[in-house]
Formats: sequence, C-alpha cells, structure tokens
Amino acid sequence: MRVLCLASVLALGCAATAELRARPESVCMGRAVRLTWDASQSGELSAEPVDPELGEVEASGQKTVKPRVTTTYRLRVGSLFGSVASDATVKVVNVPAEPAAIRGATGDEGSGCAPGRMWVTARVPGDAWDARLRVNQVSTADGRAYRVEHAGRSGEVTPGAPSDALRDLPIAGAWKLATALRQGETCGDSSAPESLAVSVDFVCAD
Repeated sequence: MRVLCLASVLALGCAATAELRARPESVCMGRAVRLTWDASQSGELSAEPVDPELGEVEASGQKTVKPRVTTTYRLRVGSLFGSVASDATVKVVNVPAEPAAIRGATGDEGSGCAPGRMWVTARVPGDAWDARLRVNQVSTADGRAYRVEHAGRSGEVTPGAPSDALRDLPIAGAWKLATALRQGETCGDSSAPESLAVSVDFVCAD
C-alpha cells in the first residue's frame, strides 16, 4: 500500500498510518508486556505516565515494557497530510496493601451450630476482585481458631499462625468457616457471635 501511495502522490507524500498493540492487555504490576506496531514511517512512542525509555521508533517493531501502574502507550506518526496516533492501554493489577475480611453471618443460609462448634458460609461474588488476585495467606480476623474450606481445599487458622493452605486459589466463591464454641457460648442465644470472619491477603498471579 505504501508503494502505491508514493507512486500516485509522489510530490506530496502519503497520509500517515499507525497501529499499536499491547499483549497482554492486563498484567500484574511489574510483569512484562510486549508492544508491537506497524506504521507508514518512523514515529514516536510515548506513554502516560511517562516512560523515559520510550522515544523515536522505526516504522515497525516491538518493545518489551514493564508498567507499574495502568498505562496508555501511544504511537504517533506524521506526514505532509498531518499526523495520526494509535493508543494501547495496559491495565495493571496492584496487590491491595491491606488484607480483606471474609465474613459470614451466623443466621445466613449455610450457617449452623451444634454442641461444641458453629460454622458459616461466606460468599464472595466473582466481580468483587480482579480475577488475577489470588489467596496468599488466611489469618483469623477475630481472634478465633478456624477450619477454613474453600474451592476444594482446607486449612487450619489459629491466632498468630496464618495458613498458606489455600494459596493461589481464587478469592471468589464459597468460604466455609468453622470454629469451636468458647466457654459460655451457647447455640441459639445472645452469647454466640453474630458473625465469623477470617482475613485474606493477596498475591497477583498471571
């Protein structure tokens, strides 16, 4: 197409074309992304936020970048007819700095109480967290010891001893939390807790 354009408007030049692509379009912070592009001629590759390693590039090529925040990359190409730009945005998934509480009410569906123990089922919807965020460790959120079941695996959580038995599992889904009744707690009265909770910290997985 470039040859035909030059032949037809040799004195004026061609209208600029540019196409920029980013793969993958969503990554964990600091992971590699490949930028590839095709344009009618050399141009300038830039980013917002600014990446000082970018700049002038050939008409076609590729480059690996490692964004730390969600970033929009832009390829700009100019000609006698003006300039054209192509953008590609990469979403960066950041690991939350604080753990999240997984909590279930003792009166909800999936809860129960029997002599000596009680349990709840906490349900985390699929859109609550980015799918790349996975379980790192599970800790008690209320000082109780728990047996935690989630996504076909289980682990024991005690105060001061986080469990990594559920590591790399997705956050979404049903979490069954079971704990022993403490002295003075009785099923069906106000002595029993109204909810049970664990806390989960995260890891980002490709």
